Amino acid sequence: MGCSCQLAKHIERSTGAIEENRAAIEKSAATIRNNVSAIDESTAKINANSDAVESASQAITANVMAVKQSTVELEAIRSMAEESAHAIGQNNTAVESNTRTVAENERIVRESTTAITKSTKALQQLEAIFDHLDGHKALVVAIVVVIGSLLVAPYILVWITLRRIQRLLKNFEAVAKTSNNTIS
Repeated sequence: MGCSCQLAKHIERSTGAIEENRAAIEKSAATIRNNVSAIDESTAKINANSDAVESASQAITANVMAVKQSTVELEAIRSMAEESAHAIGQNNTAVESNTRTVAENERIVRESTTAITKSTKALQQLEAIFDHLDGHKALVVAIVVVIGSLLVAPYILVWITLRRIQRLLKNFEAVAKTSNNTIS
């Protein structure tokens, strides 16, 4: 009987150990279920964080593109500002040139006005002289004829003299040819 007692004790101990193992297994299974639930929650959070990270990454990429576009636009604005500054410089030069031209034109207008005034005075004086000479027409005609004769007569006399010299030279040539013909 010693064996059966020991066997019963052994069975009892094994049954107790099995019960303990079963309780430990159930406890482990409950812990595993709790861990699975926590893992599922963590996975959901990781997925949500992944979505948030993806959205943030897309926002960062959009911001980088916006910064690049802004840089291009700023460069275009800088270029336009340089062109505007150059155009303003050219306009300033043109304004200075136009100012000098206007001053020169004003000087010319003043000089022209002075010349016109002097010419008007001279015409008035000439008109007064003609009015005065109007009563002495015969005298004026005689003076003009004398002055004209004095101015034209020397040229006419020179012309007549040149014509005579030319005729004499032709006669001299004709005589020379005749002499040469008779001598030969």
